Formats: sequence, structure tokens, C-alpha cells
Amino acid sequence: MRFRTFYLALPTLLGFGLPETASAQIEEIVVTARQRAEKLRDVPATVTVLDEQTIARARIDSLAEVAARVPGFVISDPFGRLNPSPAVRGLVQAGIGDEPNVGLFLDGTYVGGRSSINGLLFDLERIEVVKGPQSALYGRNTFGGAINLLQKQPTDQIDGYVEGTVGTHSRYEVKGAVGGPIVDGKLSARIAAVWHDFGGFYRNQAGGTLGDQMTRAVTLALRFTPSDALEILARSTYSLDRDQQPPLYPLQPNCSATLPSGPFKLYCGEVPARSGPFAVNNYPYGLLRETARQTLQATLSLGDVSLRSLSSFAQDQSNFVRDDDYTPVLDFTRQQSTTRKDLQQDVRLQSIDGGPLTWLAGANYYRFQNDIRQRDINNFLGLPPAGPRSITTTTAVAGYGSATWRVRPDVSLTGELRFSDERKSFVSEILDRNGRPLDLEARWTSWTPKFAATWDVSRDATLYASVARGFKTGGFNDMTNLFDSQRAYQPETNWTYEVGAKTSWLDRRLQADLSLFWIDWSNQQVSASSAAGQSLNFYNTNAGATTSKGFELALRAKPTERWSIDVGYAFTDARFDSYSDPDLANAAGFAPTGSVADHLLPRYSRNQVSASTEYRTPIEGLGRDLDGYVRLEGTWQSKQYAEASNTAYVGDDTKLNARIGLVGGPWELSLWVKNLTDDLTPPVVIRFNTRQQGTATRAFLVEAADGRTFGATFRWHFAGR
Repeated sequence: MRFRTFYLALPTLLGFGLPETASAQIEEIVVTARQRAEKLRDVPATVTVLDEQTIARARIDSLAEVAARVPGFVISDPFGRLNPSPAVRGLVQAGIGDEPNVGLFLDGTYVGGRSSINGLLFDLERIEVVKGPQSALYGRNTFGGAINLLQKQPTDQIDGYVEGTVGTHSRYEVKGAVGGPIVDGKLSARIAAVWHDFGGFYRNQAGGTLGDQMTRAVTLALRFTPSDALEILARSTYSLDRDQQPPLYPLQPNCSATLPSGPFKLYCGEVPARSGPFAVNNYPYGLLRETARQTLQATLSLGDVSLRSLSSFAQDQSNFVRDDDYTPVLDFTRQQSTTRKDLQQDVRLQSIDGGPLTWLAGANYYRFQNDIRQRDINNFLGLPPAGPRSITTTTAVAGYGSATWRVRPDVSLTGELRFSDERKSFVSEILDRNGRPLDLEARWTSWTPKFAATWDVSRDATLYASVARGFKTGGFNDMTNLFDSQRAYQPETNWTYEVGAKTSWLDRRLQADLSLFWIDWSNQQVSASSAAGQSLNFYNTNAGATTSKGFELALRAKPTERWSIDVGYAFTDARFDSYSDPDLANAAGFAPTGSVADHLLPRYSRNQVSASTEYRTPIEGLGRDLDGYVRLEGTWQSKQYAEASNTAYVGDDTKLNARIGLVGGPWELSLWVKNLTDDLTPPVVIRFNTRQQGTATRAFLVEAADGRTFGATFRWHFAGR
């Protein structure tokens, strides 16, 4: 393992033997993982927090950057920013369908639809990643966990910043924010914006580059406090993304022929990295996405309780184009236009902390409409650019509650429960086997409890145990070539059992957290291919059961006031207990059932490591107060299988980032490098079909990794009355 040297040096890095320094203690972290502000050590769950300084220094501006720093959390984007597939603790679900296995929340508001969750992150105060099912309090498909993005809020103090970045491969970025009072004590505002361009890492021989990204975004927040008891926060956000096609290349099968005799069906071995050449049709864009979101939150204090209302409306319009023959010849084009709208209303009454019993109770309404128009153009046969339109509408109502009882000063018991009633409809121009347009409906109800206990063993050690039920809704498959019986799939559930310890050592200069988990996943939604057609035939079905088990270790150390270290490790073993993949039933080595029982789930790593260290020191001799800092980050993850057959895999992935900076009062100048070792391990490979001259050909689709990039960033921060 490439991190062996790091592990051997760990005791020294953590500062064992250094003199105790009170000012070097690790600061207490406050989180809102249980929908209220509380100390991290009091939460009976595994929570990773990325604060404002970490977000800025590590240049965290996407969910992929978050996942790289949270072992046990993975995200794959086989088609750029269109269809991400986030997963926690091996609970991976392919990027088909509207609902991921990990819920994303923006200031407590659920972000619906896959293509909506992969936007550029900016002006954030904190990121919280909560592992394990959060269905009881969060709802909305927090099957494996939840990610809460907390944006900076307006205050009565003037503050803001301006930041500019320039880097290799035409990376240019300007972002900034300003906030402060409009009417002292009553009304304040904050506006933030970002202008982001990245020219892409690979040239397209047909013209332009692949993988380039453009984002323009702005957010405006108003905070109104007419009295000490009432606070109203309104926010409006708009973003525009324009990306070119990602650098994808097909990989032909090399093993496991179809029976009784036929072409190879699988790829065996490590997927090779590729740095070019790439030559695909040069369309004006690969993804064009426009998003608008409005939220309104009102909080009223009523003595010992508070009443909160949270309303939001969002609309996401995206257009997607992909060259599906992966050649400069104009042959087959995949296009999709999507309009997503979601409306949410949440009302919550909760106690104000201070007594032995804290509680909350709430109700939630959610409506989501996903309108998709497919345009698959077979230029070789001269077919017109038309395709079916499908509209999926989800309406859900839920009631939920939580209570924590401090039985003794050192022991607390928590119970959480949510009841949800969800309806889905699917109306489409796709025809069933009798030639009629599809018109389908379904309804599901669910109870999702969670129970937890915490024990403060001492001032520096807390133990906890929890059991929770996760629930993820079912849905409908919108691919064209399916049998009628394959149109709907049902909800999936899991029971997650977790025990953990949160400890502090060396006069709170070292924090060590350990958690162990066991997950029983049933009625599992898996991706299969239908015999109804050769292409456009992938669909979700309930055909699997999985057990995922493992442990996670997080270390935070502050050997001195100016030196900090973070190390995280996750081991996850997620295996199918039962699943027979129909796509493998006629493949050598898997016939006649296609069983993959005891195989590892695809698209996750059994081992993940994230480590970072930052050292800051005064710089003398330049005539003014200056600080310099050095930050190093390393991530490593073991191989990932491409599919359930466990024959094709991407190899171990190692990334090293470095940053050196100079801070002088309100300004900061830094030089940075990403992927210092130029590791080109492909981030993802998926089962796929290429289309050439009207014929679908079995293949695997691989995404090329970005190599080494350099850049410089200047930031100026201001504050005052």
C-alpha cells in the first residue's frame, strides 16, 4: 500500500511526546445532524464535518471533492455532472432512476433528482456527512446517509470576500460575497456569486476539449428579525452550467463468451487507463443545465418551544447530448431534455434545549415532477430526431418525531419515528406491448424508526449504539425496450446496526472516533438488462439482498497550536447474499442462473483512506505580520469492480494534493497542485452498449481521469460594522 510509510510515521505525526499546550486543544464541533444544534460527541452516529476553512483550503467545490475526504462515501459520475451515483458504506445503486441512495440537503431542504445534486458548491459555512439511514428525521431516500450543505447566512456585521483563481488547462474562477445589515437589528442581507471555467483536460481531435465545465451562479439571502422571538430567512439561488462531453471511451469485452458459442461478453482484469487520443462529434455542449431555487424559513420562539416553517420551490432544466458511437463519424447520438420541479413544505415544533427531555415533532409535504424527453438519433439510418416523453410525478406526505431522554447525567436514550405515504404516477409516450401509451400508478407507505443510546463514560469518552431502518422509494423504468412486467420496481429497505466510541486524548489534542456497522439490505434495487431489446434496455428491479459490514476510524490531532492533522480510514465489505443477474445467465462461468452470490457490490472500494496535515508559521523579515502555511492531502482507495460479475475493475487510486500559502491580515495568496503524482486511474467503468451503423455492440464505458493541474489563488477578506 502506498500509504504504508504514512502509517509507520503516524505516532510521530500525532505529536506523542510533545509538551502539552492548552491552546493546542481541538475545538468542540457543533452540528445539526439531528435537526438541532448540538455537540458532535453527543450525536449517536458517524458524522464527518468539513468546516469553512477546510472547504476553502482544500478547494472543495463538488460532491466528488467531499467524497474524497470522507472515507466510506463514494460518488461516481460516468456521464459528467448529469447522473451522479452517491453511496455510503457500500450501499451502491446504479445511476438509473430519479432517487439516489444518499439524500442531499441544502440548509435542511431536500434536493430532488439526480441531475440536480451535482452543482458547484460555493459560499458554504459547513458540510455535514451523516452515515447510516436518516429516514426517521430527514426522510427522502436517506437510505445510506445524508449530506447537509449549510450556506453562510446574513448577519448584523459587514463581512465578505473576493477570490480569484487561475490554473492550468484554462481554469479561471472568480467568486465572492458581501453581507451585512440593511436596517440595524432588523434586516440584513448577503449576496454571493461564482464565475467558474475549466477548459477540460483532454483535447478532442474533432475540435475543442472534453470534460470542460462552465458555471455561473448567484445566491441572495435576506434575514428579517422583527422581534427577538421571530426570525425569517429568505434565499434565492440561480445557477447555469454548460459542460462539454466527458472524456469517455469504450472498452471491448475480452472474456466469458456467450453460450453455447458467441462473442465475448465480459471484460476480465484491470481496466487500462487512457490519456488519448479522443475523437468524438463536437457538439455545442454535453450538458446545459439551468437551476433556480427559492426557500423561505421562519422560526418563532414560544417560550420553551420553537416553531419552524420551511418552504421551498426549485426548477431544474437540463439538456444532455452524448456521442454514443465514440467516433468523429456522425452515426448515433443520445439526447435527453429534462425539466424537474419540486415543492416542499415542512413544519416543525421542538423543545428548546435545557431539560432532561428534548423532543421535536413535524409534518412534511413533498411534490416532485420529472419531465423527460428522449431524443435518440440514428444518423446512419436517417431517422428523425424524435423520442418519447415521460412524466413521473411523486407526491408524499409524512409525519415524524424524535425524543431524547437523559436518564442519568451520563446516559441518554433516543427514539425517532417517521410515517410516510407516497404516491407516484408515470405517464409516457412509450408504448406497452399492446401498443398503448404507458399510464402507471403506485402507492407506498412506510414506518422508519431509529433507536439510540449514548453513555458518557468520562469527560473524554462517549459510547453509543443505534439501530435504524432505511427506506428508499420504488419507481418506474423509462427505457424504451422493456417488457411490461419490467416497468415498475418496489421500495427497498435496510436495517443498520452501529456501535461507536468518540474519545479525546492528550489533553484534547487528539480525537479518535471509531464506529462498527452491520447492514441487512433487502428487496434490493439492482440494475439489469432486458431481453426486449439490444439497447435502451437497462432497468431497475428488486432482485437482490446484500450484507454490508465494516468499521470506520477518524483521527484528528493538534500537536501544536499551528499544526493540525486529520486521518480517516474506512473498511467496507458489501456482498450480495443473493442475486441472479439475468444479463449473465448465458455467460461462460455464470450460466445457467447468472448467480453472483457472495460477489462484492460494484462501484465502491473496500478500503478508503483520507489524510491531511496543515502547518502554519510566522514569517519574519518581510517588514509586516505574515503567516505562511503548507497543506498536504492524500487519498487512497482500493480497486472497484465495474459490475456484479467482479471480473473487470479499476485499480487502486492514489491522489496527492499540495498547497502553500502566505497570509497577511485580510489577504491570502496560495499556490496549489492537484493530483501531484499524475495518477490516471479511471474513476469509473460501467456496462454499456455502443452504437455504430445502426447496430448495438456490447462494451464497457470508461471515464478518463484528469491528470496533474497547477494553479494560484488570491483571496481578500473584509469585515467591519
